[in-house]
Amino acid sequence: DACFGSLGSFFNFSPRQGAFEVNPPFAPAMIARTREHMHKLLEEATGPLRFVVAVANWPHPEVEALSSSPFRTSPPVVVGQDDQVWMDGREKRRAPVELLLLVLQNHAAQPVTRDQLERLRQSCTGEAKPMGPRKRPLPVEALEVDDGASAASAP
Repeated sequence: DACFGSLGSFFNFSPRQGAFEVNPPFAPAMIARTREHMHKLLEEATGPLRFVVAVANWPHPEVEALSSSPFRTSPPVVVGQDDQVWMDGREKRRAPVELLLLVLQNHAAQPVTRDQLERLRQSCTGEAKPMGPRKRPLPVEALEVDDGASAASAP
């Protein structure tokens, strides 16, 4: 995902503070591994650290374990299947499941307000307002592919 601004594997990511969006694959083993890594990072953080996690809202022990995390400090936000709007280029798409949004953070992070949770919910719906780019821009040469392969296969 380097062509989309990815900084690499989440499991090699070790922030000491900040706020980050996490959207693991909706596979139980990946959700478990992601939860364990976030818990470790939140325990070891040297400053305010927050993760906004988006997963499918389905009844599975790993989703329930994530939802009952001791680092969850605000109510979960559920975005209904019919309310979601995801942009795929210029095309609006809907997900085939409800979306569960969870905020996990350490004690140094500021409490999340109701207004922030509502804006988070709206960011996943047709009510969303454009917020501008959220990832660092890539240099032009990072988008160039010299052998005709897709940019997604670039390191």
